[in-house]
Amino acid sequence: MAALSCSGNLPARLRIFLAMLVAVAIGFLDEWHQTFTPGRHGGDFFDFAADVAGGVAGITASFLIYEWIKRRFARTPASAAPSGD
Repeated sequence: MAALSCSGNLPARLRIFLAMLVAVAIGFLDEWHQTFTPGRHGGDFFDFAADVAGGVAGITASFLIYEWIKRRFARTPASAAPSGD
């Protein structure tokens, strides 16, 4: 999410969608990879769902923190700044 925020002027919804797409792909690839690992069994739907849920939680937290930082440290226009008189 943070990396996508630095890549041009993508709308927030598109950044979130792309990040969630990556989270789903990583969850799928993790389950697929486990089918080739001795002693592991891949293809478990609930493990895949847990991977995706963790990704969504991380994306949500990242987005909320990013928005909070953006609002908290937004630069005020010079006309709105106190004059110091």
